Amino acid sequence: MTSTGIVRNSPPWDALTTAKRIKYLNVLYGELKKSEATDTESEYNKLAGQFYGFLREAWERLVEEKLLNKVVERFGRGVQTQRLNKLKDICDEDLDKVSNAMAKCSGLFKGHDCAPGVYESMPAANEILEDINLIKDFEQELTNIRKRN
Repeated sequence: MTSTGIVRNSPPWDALTTAKRIKYLNVLYGELKKSEATDTESEYNKLAGQFYGFLREAWERLVEEKLLNKVVERFGRGVQTQRLNKLKDICDEDLDKVSNAMAKCSGLFKGHDCAPGVYESMPAANEILEDINLIKDFEQELTNIRKRN
């Protein structure tokens, strides 16, 4: 059932910037950390699978918004060619970082059918925190050092 006139405290996930998505991922991490300590492995794995779906979407937003400097935006009416000058610094390391993160997320999030035995269980919470820090550090580098806005 849908309702009209429901006021939210924050915009929906789809409207969040990369930085705000990372903040939300940290909130989810707190829930995962708690689940790891108190819930069954099955419950933890379910939450972690959902988390990696959000993390994958955050990486996609980072590519659009920061790495490619909003040159092309989904559903945008034009290509912002004047923003191309900021893209001279994209290197193989950047591409590997994105590719590896996306591959990990795609193998872990629930939404793709994966072969039996590929992932027996989800990463521990400390590894998930490392995954959050990877995207957070890259977002900060693109924003502060490379001046993507």
